[in-house]
Order: sequence, then C-alpha cells, then structure tokens
Amino acid sequence: MSVDETGNPGKRTRGNTHYVLAGCAVTDRRMFERAISKYGSSKEIKFYENPNLRTKVILDALPAVDGVFYCAFNKRKGGWDGSGDKEQLHLDLLGALAEGIAKEYPGYSVEAVVDHNPISKDRTIERTVAYAFDKYDVSASVTVNDSSADYGLQTNDFFVGSIGEWLNRPRTSRFNPLRNVDLFADRLVECYRGVQRA
Repeated sequence: MSVDETGNPGKRTRGNTHYVLAGCAVTDRRMFERAISKYGSSKEIKFYENPNLRTKVILDALPAVDGVFYCAFNKRKGGWDGSGDKEQLHLDLLGALAEGIAKEYPGYSVEAVVDHNPISKDRTIERTVAYAFDKYDVSASVTVNDSSADYGLQTNDFFVGSIGEWLNRPRTSRFNPLRNVDLFADRLVECYRGVQRA
C-alpha cells in the first residue's frame, strides 16, 4: 500500500477546494515501481511536473493495482477556513483511509508506505495507520518514506494527483482532469466523505 496527499489543509481557494489522502493497494510492488524507475531519472518524477507521462505511468502501473482508495475533505462543506488543527485533519483522514482499506482486506498482511509530511511526526503517522489496520485484523508493517527516494510513492503520486485534479479543478475548465481518473475508475473507492467541521 502506498499513501500520499494532494491539495493542502489551508483555506479554500480556487483550485484548492479539497484536501485528499489517497493510496494504491498494490499486488506487485516491482511492477508498480517500474512504471517510474524505468525512466532512470536522478530527480523525483511528479504528476504535476510531468503531464506528458501521466497516462503512460498510470497504464504501466495499473496491472499491479488492486484498488485506488481516497478520502476527500471538502473545505466548503466542512466550513473550513484553514485556521483549524491541520495536523488533526490530516490524521483523521489518514485513519479513515486506512480503515477503508482494511475493510477491503480483513485478515491480510499489508506493507504500508506513507509519504513523509511535515504536518505530523513520522511516528504519529505510523501509529495512526497501524491502529486503523489493527481494528480489522490486518497485520501491517507501516513506514514513512520520502517520495524523492521511493519509486512506489512516485508512481502512486500519479494516481493521487489525478484524484486531486478531478476534485479540485472546476468542471468548466478547458482542461479535463477526469480523463486521468477514468483510467482507473473501475478500481476507485471513496473511503470517507470528509470531516465536517465548523
């Protein structure tokens, strides 16, 4: 399992209406990582910086992906002005995402890799995910890595980025972000509709 976020927990602005945590359940880690590692770049390959690779990376990784899970916090519906506890929001979504995944794989053994985020300590992130998995009898090894050194997280970024654009870009835009999500729509699972906060 690879997990990352898109958007930010700050105030709502145009193009930044949702804060999203998402991740891919991967059945073949080497194939999933190869979707990025084959480019042999010395710098991190990111969804937003490489629009020409988006479709290719997703299609190359897709045979190794069993499901794509996400939790989206709608800032408008949640009454979020960006002044609340951003760490708690992040951890709430992370826990809900992990629970949603665990419900799909009860009794499994999972290796979860979460992208480092300075919003919270790595140990707190690891404990949050492990606790959620444990509630559903999922044996989990949880680590926090920096995506710059992890091909799996870089591949995952193309799925997470697609979901972020789908939710954050106005539907009236000439750019059609839904196209990327359509590539894996049959595996897309929403785990959580958002934390409704005043």
